[in-house]
Amino acid sequence: MPHTSAHLTWLRRHVVLLSAMLVIACPGPRPEKAPVATSANECRLPKERLPAEIAPVADVPEYHDCQRLATGQPVVYGPKVGIYVVSGLDSVFKSDSGRNQPAAHFVALIRNFGPEEYRGGKLVLSAGYSCLRLQQGAAGWSASLEFRGSTPTCEAAPSGSTTPLEVTREQPSGDGLDEDYPPVARWEWDGQERHHFIGIKCGTGWCEVAGGNEPEGVRPGAAPPIPGVKAVGHPERVKRVKGWFDQQQLAVATASSLQPGPVAAIYPHPDLANVDFHTFGSGWVDAGQVWLDGSQDYTSGKLRLQPGLTLIALCQDNGGNCADAPRGKCATSPGTSSEGSATWYARLTPPRGPVYYACITKEQHPNVTIPATARWRWSASDETIWIRCTNGCCTVS
Repeated sequence: MPHTSAHLTWLRRHVVLLSAMLVIACPGPRPEKAPVATSANECRLPKERLPAEIAPVADVPEYHDCQRLATGQPVVYGPKVGIYVVSGLDSVFKSDSGRNQPAAHFVALIRNFGPEEYRGGKLVLSAGYSCLRLQQGAAGWSASLEFRGSTPTCEAAPSGSTTPLEVTREQPSGDGLDEDYPPVARWEWDGQERHHFIGIKCGTGWCEVAGGNEPEGVRPGAAPPIPGVKAVGHPERVKRVKGWFDQQQLAVATASSLQPGPVAAIYPHPDLANVDFHTFGSGWVDAGQVWLDGSQDYTSGKLRLQPGLTLIALCQDNGGNCADAPRGKCATSPGTSSEGSATWYARLTPPRGPVYYACITKEQHPNVTIPATARWRWSASDETIWIRCTNGCCTVS
């Protein structure tokens, strides 16, 4: 979602980008309809006819991104658009790093839920499905977008007209390791041109397609180690590499519309990937941090965020181990044969005032490796959080 000019002054990019993290712009202001309460995940893809490359991870929110895309001055929201990466994105370009590739690779399916078109710079997304492809060549990285209408399939070679898109690639992790870049896609915001663009993993780097100029995040202080949990990867990667964290302007629901609100960034704990259900079932576990910019509170949804740093801890109820949690007020989430059903809680520690608690809904994703990322979850009525919790995705709300 968009960022304000005030926000752009306190953030500086560490790498010059010109990329494509799905920037989408609407042709002009459109009247908003009143927000409507909907299901927890408003961006599900239909099970039928999904590309085989997408299907294994289609329901895992940490891999994908979906929200109302915005544009303009003043900023207005356009259509809801989701970007869904292929399963195995972490292996695409991995063996060919540093070499020319003979063909473009299908890396993501985009769905504009419509009904209007989204137009942002060179990125044009008509209602329906589009296929995003990336290629590594002698002259650098390039991308193309193919509109497929109502057909959610992307053949090995484009079957219709394609639009070339510029790509900027960055490698901010410091180590240049493949695992420092999560196999995900995110929507980003071009603060100068005022539209969204695409960010996506591309080998040992992060590629931005059809846009740029998004600040990279505040990088709050180092998270304390989780007792008994082994460190994972570069300690700063969750603050340097887009895809681990998520930053956007949160939507505020008014009586008749959704309006851009304060800018917030959410970061997972750097060692979250190594936290198992035994650890979550032993007590509160530091899982992430939220930084809210500016001086405005965010209380539009179920989250109550204050300017500054809010700490997030998760706990799986195991008979009183989640101290002070609102037991009896949160629903039980179904489990697997190894974990079993459980009630999950979130503890939020704001920069000022008392700690408060929220319920968690956990979605199980057995047989899928879930990247230990955190991102905002779009809803027509408020915004909440997706965060990895063992073999599932936890919604903090």
